[in-house]
Amino acid sequence: MSHPSPRPPVLVQFDPKRRCAELRLCRPETANLLDQGVIAALTNALRELAGQAGLRAIVLSAEGDTFCAGIDLRWMQAGAHASPADNLRSAATLARLFKAIHDSPVPTIAKIQGDALSAGLGLVAACDIAIANDHARFRTREVRVGILPALMSPYVVQALGPRLAKYLFLTARPLSAQEALQAGLLHQICPSGELDGLVASCVDDIVQGSPASLPATKALVQTVAHRAVTDQVVAETTACIADFRARGQAQAGIACAIDGVLPPWMEDHESSR
Repeated sequence: MSHPSPRPPVLVQFDPKRRCAELRLCRPETANLLDQGVIAALTNALRELAGQAGLRAIVLSAEGDTFCAGIDLRWMQAGAHASPADNLRSAATLARLFKAIHDSPVPTIAKIQGDALSAGLGLVAACDIAIANDHARFRTREVRVGILPALMSPYVVQALGPRLAKYLFLTARPLSAQEALQAGLLHQICPSGELDGLVASCVDDIVQGSPASLPATKALVQTVAHRAVTDQVVAETTACIADFRARGQAQAGIACAIDGVLPPWMEDHESSR
């Protein structure tokens, strides 16, 4: 008797009409815990999607009642008997995942249907946009098990600021969805039944941007973030727009705006809806 193949820990689904891909965590029976296999699957999928021409948005989602409950502690426990070099390599796998999300040239949206805990919070903070249902909670628990939230810290501190990040890291208290919205971790919250539609609407807004402008705009924000407005920054941003507006796609977009018609990339989107 043949047995069905086990489901992969991460499913990749494409929506050609929206020029969007969804990466879905598919281990609801474990509350979507991250282990070596899940981390590798997510990282590899992100790297493949980053090189796909025409892709304009990536949605990170999950099955079940929990978005992601963090790292599988049994996997981490195995590292107690590993060499320092092996422990470093193991930790680097999760570090690369967070960095792949943060550095993806394709805008990333976290679609959060349930709690995001510990490394799950790191996934949310590394994404460009985060939308959640109104009963999701966000929490780090590393200090409670004798470790620290090192790998997610650059992204959580960037999203929340050092003051609130220290409070969350040190107390291990949860943030409600409303508190996470007010803190800037989330951009929108909604009742559970409206989450799909709200994320779809966000994707529709993003894909109306030009294929060249979207990754360049994300890179621009990361370049100027937390830098003082010095003469150097002004010179860099001036050179950036001077170069960009002379390109063919920008010229086409400007001409269409003057004529009051849709640019080619928006025409394609409207015709496919």
